[in-house]
Amino acid sequence: MQRLNNTDVFLRPDGTGSRICQVRNGLIANGAHVRISPACPISISSDGIIAALTGEDGRPPNGGGLHHLWLARVDENLNARVLLVRSLPNGLVGRSVAVEGQRVFVGGSYHREAWLGELDLRAAAKKAPAIIFKDLPKPPQKESDGKAVNDLLLLGRRLFAIDDIMLPNILLTYDLVGSDGRSVLAHCQEIPPHQSGEHILHGAIGGKWLALLSGSMGREGSFRHLSLYHANTGRKVVSFHFEVEDGQSLSVQTTGYMVDSPMHRVRSMRSADQLFPVGFLPVQVVAVGSLFYLLGARGEVLRLDLGGLTPTQAAAGEGSERWISWEPTTGLTDGIVSLLVALPVCGRVVASNVQGDVMVIGGTEAP
Repeated sequence: MQRLNNTDVFLRPDGTGSRICQVRNGLIANGAHVRISPACPISISSDGIIAALTGEDGRPPNGGGLHHLWLARVDENLNARVLLVRSLPNGLVGRSVAVEGQRVFVGGSYHREAWLGELDLRAAAKKAPAIIFKDLPKPPQKESDGKAVNDLLLLGRRLFAIDDIMLPNILLTYDLVGSDGRSVLAHCQEIPPHQSGEHILHGAIGGKWLALLSGSMGREGSFRHLSLYHANTGRKVVSFHFEVEDGQSLSVQTTGYMVDSPMHRVRSMRSADQLFPVGFLPVQVVAVGSLFYLLGARGEVLRLDLGGLTPTQAAAGEGSERWISWEPTTGLTDGIVSLLVALPVCGRVVASNVQGDVMVIGGTEAP
């Protein structure tokens, strides 16, 4: 999945690889082809640096893991100058990547334990035979075997890392402007599961909000959960639970939490069927500032306008019929069922499917 850091450059599917694209004068400009699958973890910085974790030949793994780091710089003509292609250190399996300035962050597992490292681009550009990461600090865990950092989210000068392999799930927050120039672990918290066997599918962050979309399957049935957290405090505010059957939702419940409580104590539980289209099942969440777009399995898109909304109001469900609304969509010939990537670009969301079709979400005109 691609992560964009304040840039209008993105990759869209193109054959066995990707096409570098950019929003220019209200149109999408196509650039060079690169042999990187958009299904790989990808991050693109405002400086035009593309970082990707890949399997062999730039493709996503076939069960073998991501063992290669690919770095390139995009020029004004949308060509890519490859900076390096290196194997990750022995024992390291990559799962997530983020680029901020001259630093590349890679998350994954090292000898089956959760790991997060930082690479200085200036040192990496010297063409050394091996790349050397600085380990980022992380708290000790009682259960560490088999865990990994599965997703990385950037908000300004803060990095959010999600340890989502095996319970307990952990959310780590790093300050990227430490007094000694190093990244500092600012906060660590467990992410309480809604059900057993829960796995986080997607995360998005914008404004003062963090959204996590997860799936679970257990004795109670199969569910999708959309949880909203206050990004500054890490407190869970509200969750929506979609009961799943045959690729659509049967019903939706919402749980509001006591945001002033030191623990995730339930404030209220109620039906939320009236807030969503019948059968709506979320498959991805994308943020553009305080606007969060929830993409559905049948092609629907809902917009959650969280700007000006306080955690207390969200937990109580105050005015939820006003901050949750439909969003018009056009562009994908097979609907979002075939969705591959959805990215925030120039204040809107650009979604691409495996055929390379592009859909623009937000506003009334395509970029």
